[in-house]
Amino acid sequence: MISCPKVSVIVPVYNEERFLQECLDSVLTQTLKDIEVYCVDDGSTDKSLDILKQYAKKDPRVIVESQKNLGVSAARNKALLHCNGEFVCFMDGDDLYPEKNILELLYTKAKEHGVKICGGSMEGFDGGRKWTFSGYLKDFTFPEEGIIWFRDYQFDYGYVRFIFERKLLLENNILFPDYKRFQDPPFFLKAMLQAEYFYGVKEVTYNVRSGHQTPPGDWPAEKIKDMLRGWLDNLTVSKELHMAKLHNVVISHIDEAHMQEAVQTCLAQGNIDIFKLLLKINEAIDADLLDDNKEKPDYIITHLKELYNRYCKIVNENEILKNKLKQTEAELQAIVNSKAFKLGTTVAKPWRCLRDTISQSCKDKTD
Repeated sequence: MISCPKVSVIVPVYNEERFLQECLDSVLTQTLKDIEVYCVDDGSTDKSLDILKQYAKKDPRVIVESQKNLGVSAARNKALLHCNGEFVCFMDGDDLYPEKNILELLYTKAKEHGVKICGGSMEGFDGGRKWTFSGYLKDFTFPEEGIIWFRDYQFDYGYVRFIFERKLLLENNILFPDYKRFQDPPFFLKAMLQAEYFYGVKEVTYNVRSGHQTPPGDWPAEKIKDMLRGWLDNLTVSKELHMAKLHNVVISHIDEAHMQEAVQTCLAQGNIDIFKLLLKINEAIDADLLDDNKEKPDYIITHLKELYNRYCKIVNENEILKNKLKQTEAELQAIVNSKAFKLGTTVAKPWRCLRDTISQSCKDKTD
């Protein structure tokens, strides 16, 4: 192990035995040899930990720690607090570096231009085919090389294609929130806001594997709730800082069809916590920041109506749900009475109609 390596590559691992060797090989064959590869096994039940230990025996740059299954955020934070690199970067156990010079390129550019964050473009792949991203994800690609101010960039995806000065993160307590989903963008946003600017290169510096993950519609409720919390975090920050582009990027995350499916699944199961988070998300949306061609997220209101109807139909048959409904009505009323709600923005106005509809529906069901 190198006592003070130029770059620490942090690899959280949970049941990645199918792809882990290919991933580690892409890291350990980098032309920048002055690195450490800090791996944290997050309670894997397959052979992932055995694979990590085998690599550690062959290469002293590989550090392996294990913990019970606490989640990817805990694994990354543990490594970030204990690794030794001047810069850090993050690699998922199923992904790859596309070329052998990636870390050398990013480190050299970071030092040459005196920046705390440096990154490149990203491509997706499925084991054979590769592709670039389009639409609102076009900012995964940098068309030109140079210094980029984050106020001009305003994008919160793809942190894995960057290296970060470790001192920047530790001195400003920038860690991953304890979310099971969407923990990366809040971390990325905090780091970028603190650094203010970064250096971007045109080269593809990360390949993210796709096609083998569990579809969002099959995610457990806790993962959905954490995803909503992450959306709310970045939506709130972009609203407070009046970052219109970022505000619309976050709403685009929410508008993605597969994300809506995941939320719908939980609502169909009567998950009241999901409903409450949707209330907060809708309150955090600033219509004044929306693109002119951006459709208002009325689907949230539709889901809320469906959820309320579901509860109202059986409220007299179940005392537990009756108490939950009363509690939720109180929280809804608090939101309705809040300053943000009373501003009368385009997005907030439909909630007054929803409130009246809900009140009358519940009254009819309980009379």
